[in-house]
Amino acid sequence: MRSMIIHHPAPLRRRGFTLRPRAAHGVWLTLALVLAPTAAGAQEPDIEARLARAEAYHEALRTLPGGRVSARWVPGTEAFVYRAQAGPHAGQWMRVDAITGTAAPVAQENLPPQPAPPGLSRMDRRGDTLRILRVDGGEAARLVDAPDAGWQVSPQGWHPDGRWLAVLRADAAGVHRVPVIDYAQPLERVEPVEYPKSGTPLPVPTLHVVDAGSRGMRQAQLDVRDAYALIAGWRGEPAEALVIRMTRTGKQLELLAVDPRDGRSRLLVRDERPETSVAALDFATGGWTNQVTVLPDGSGFLWFSERDGWRHLYRYGWDGAAPRQLTRGAFPVHSVVRVDSASGQIHVIASADAARPYDQHLYVLPANGGALRPLTREPGIHDVQFSPSGRAFLDVHSSIDRPYATDLRRADGSTVARLETADTSRIAALGHRPPEAFRAKAADGRTEIHGVIYTPADFSPARRYPVVDYIYGGPWLSAVQKEYAPTISMQRIAASLAQMGLVVVMVDARGTPGRDKAFQDATYGRVGQMEIADHVAALRQAAEGRPWMDLSRAGIAGHSWGGYFALRGMLTAPEFFRAGYAGAPGDLVELAVINEPHMGMPAENPEGYARGSNLPLAASLAGPLKIMHGTSDVNAPFGSTMRMISALIAADRRFDLLVIPNAPHNPADPAGRYYRQDLRRFMAAELQGIGNREQGTGNRE
Repeated sequence: MRSMIIHHPAPLRRRGFTLRPRAAHGVWLTLALVLAPTAAGAQEPDIEARLARAEAYHEALRTLPGGRVSARWVPGTEAFVYRAQAGPHAGQWMRVDAITGTAAPVAQENLPPQPAPPGLSRMDRRGDTLRILRVDGGEAARLVDAPDAGWQVSPQGWHPDGRWLAVLRADAAGVHRVPVIDYAQPLERVEPVEYPKSGTPLPVPTLHVVDAGSRGMRQAQLDVRDAYALIAGWRGEPAEALVIRMTRTGKQLELLAVDPRDGRSRLLVRDERPETSVAALDFATGGWTNQVTVLPDGSGFLWFSERDGWRHLYRYGWDGAAPRQLTRGAFPVHSVVRVDSASGQIHVIASADAARPYDQHLYVLPANGGALRPLTREPGIHDVQFSPSGRAFLDVHSSIDRPYATDLRRADGSTVARLETADTSRIAALGHRPPEAFRAKAADGRTEIHGVIYTPADFSPARRYPVVDYIYGGPWLSAVQKEYAPTISMQRIAASLAQMGLVVVMVDARGTPGRDKAFQDATYGRVGQMEIADHVAALRQAAEGRPWMDLSRAGIAGHSWGGYFALRGMLTAPEFFRAGYAGAPGDLVELAVINEPHMGMPAENPEGYARGSNLPLAASLAGPLKIMHGTSDVNAPFGSTMRMISALIAADRRFDLLVIPNAPHNPADPAGRYYRQDLRRFMAAELQGIGNREQGTGNRE
């Protein structure tokens, strides 16, 4: 892949930013500047060696082996098997007695079968036809896609006894489409892709229930126009399909029960917030399946709500009346792990440690509510899996400075055995330094925000390092690393970027999820108006006690909404950020499900959308900027970058552009590797003055 460069007279660089001398009588002045070494007598290592080390570090973090055990339980026993990834049995299947902790290798032919969802064997798609096959091999349904409508099938759609299957059909006839051009052949091919933008029509879903025995199908009497729908599971008896419906602005969230025999629906729960949204936006991007838990004794269900300002658990009967709030306090509950009707206990994952608000622990509480009792104590993130009987559970845990480990524990939380610990030898050989956690005050001077600092393997406190804010803001994701290895690609990119001899910082500013509703709602209706100020405040405070952080050479970079905010930083804080790299930047007028629940409809909040737009700010660009975008991106379409380019050209601002043909939102290798290396080269050149760049960008006069 090659960069597409916007050419201009070669600029001059000094201490990480670009100087463009004024022309005398129309002739550009030529000056010679000598970059000072990074420390007395020190010489910069070869740029290619830095790039190789950074990429090796990225891959070592991505493939960190061991420490995370996934169990396959042996039916009718208190035993499970797992494939060891580290230690003396690496690569072997192990059988473990969950009560005693004894373990021994087991032959692959003796493994228990993979559990299958109730009723479902497999799905077979051929062209526009989707066949749903039962466990016994019979055909439960044959669903045929129409030109503007497709079927959505999920395991949650099956009734527990396999008799009924609920499916959704999405009619996208009126939905906007973005053109995706395939450049692989001389005769380009254009594919229109459904993409409902903010303020434009959404797909219209309809719910259908299939009788797996007779293969008959009935459409539910359910209005989901201008809304999102998800099948959340089933009530056992009498059978009712459970459907979540959220209005497009996120101000109303409902749970409905649908009778599979006549298609009638009834309302069980309604949460409303006229002034904001009912839930964190991560709910709409992956948290749906945690929203409802059907109680195994058939008495009702558990429902999550942020109605008191925190994500808490409520217990409902099937009449939907008089819910009981089960958890209370200044902390969020994230998920229900297990409900034990026999013991009258509920196990949940929550962040109830006020001193460490992002840690996630396993807690137990009475079925009718009460105080949480912790069952895990090591700081960090805990992911647990109970045995079918509930007598034991596996606890996978780590923190940013403690490698992954899996402990086998009894139901009371006591440890039976440690099964596995991550093999960190590969990253240790590369000089791994865990990121340093820090806390700061937001730009309001009151709200506590959290971040991490990545430093290079050859870090020395006697040196001064340029600083890069690797940003991802907004209500979509809590991006700061909280486990030993990066769990999302942007954390790996930040950690490996530091290996170029940079200090890289990530911050969860106001507006991000994972805390209380007020913390996220700080940016409700005004995305882009305070996040950069929070990041600048956090970086300034972090540097106060760390003289090795050189904020006179500060850059900003990010991908997706991080790309939007990287642009935002360069345009709203040009005096602070000296260089920026925006990867696949999004825009507030793009995907409706991402924008509208936190911004409202464009017609209802025109000022918020206008103030959050980067386009009118193009003339404020003062430092070197590079934008990367893939032409086949259907998350943040290429058109958003084209509009930004037009604005920059109209404002006579210089920039670089890397276009990756046919690449999606997150380019896979080798294009992804090229992109990572391009980001590293850019920051090395603009903030450190090292590396060879044939062209540069500059707007400072």
